[in-house]
Amino acid sequence: MACKVDVIDLLQGEEDDLPVSSDGGQGAASGGWCSAIVDFIESVLEAEGVEGRLTVAIVDEEAMAGLNTQYRGVEGPTDVLSFCYAMSQETQLMSEEEFLADLCVDEEEQGLADLGEIAVCPSVVARYAAEEGEDPDRRFAWSVLHGVLHLLGYDHETDAGEMFIKEQVLLRQLEPLVKAVRLPGPD
Repeated sequence: MACKVDVIDLLQGEEDDLPVSSDGGQGAASGGWCSAIVDFIESVLEAEGVEGRLTVAIVDEEAMAGLNTQYRGVEGPTDVLSFCYAMSQETQLMSEEEFLADLCVDEEEQGLADLGEIAVCPSVVARYAAEEGEDPDRRFAWSVLHGVLHLLGYDHETDAGEMFIKEQVLLRQLEPLVKAVRLPGPD
């Protein structure tokens, strides 16, 4: 199964926002949390029988609030947002050309479908976990999974519970990888 996951940690500042790639490319992981997320997402895609490329952006509350307002019309930050390239131009963070140029995609990757991008806000994930009495690391894994499933076409707002069931099945099926996931934070 061919897939590529890039993680961009925008919490570290502009100088450190190089993608951390599933192929060990540019921007080697600064922490185990990043490689664990890449492994987890690759396994989700494999379990779903999907090939493609996606990007995960780790953002702060201010950036997430801006995205939430701009794309959903909802004030304030949320834990995760998904931006599917199959959607209209207005719902994309950047054009496919900008995205590909930004990542310096090699020939081998050009045949992969662009699944899209997810933005995740660790501080909101931590707050939601505290409010619900959940483990913040597991909540982070769930938020990432939730965003990825949206990119794959699942929609909890319109389905009859299929997305919730799929989340529970994948969390159980991929439990060792879920346990390896860590909430990004200061090193």
